Parts: sequence; C-alpha cells; structure tokens
Amino acid sequence: MSDLVAVPALQLRVTAGGSTPSTALRWVATSELVDPTPYLEGGELLLT
Repeated sequence: MSDLVAVPALQLRVTAGGSTPSTALRWVATSELVDPTPYLEGGELLLT
C-alpha cells in the first residue's frame, strides 16, 4: 500500500491503520455504505 500512497498524483491519504502503510493488499473494494466494516476481513483498500 505504501507504493500507492507515495504517488502524488493520486492524492491518497491514510485514515486508519497508522501513518506508515506497510500492509500488503489482498483486495480493493469500493463502498457507499455508512459503515462497511461488517463486510471487510482485513487487508483491503477501501475506496469511498
């Protein structure tokens, strides 16, 4: 995930999990739900 956050053109910011995103991603998901956490298992990048 740190590779994605390091791309300035994407203007990404980490809002959970710490300031140094070293987690390997296993899935990318999108959601418009107020609370999508019941559907997340860990290792996801959630785009809102």
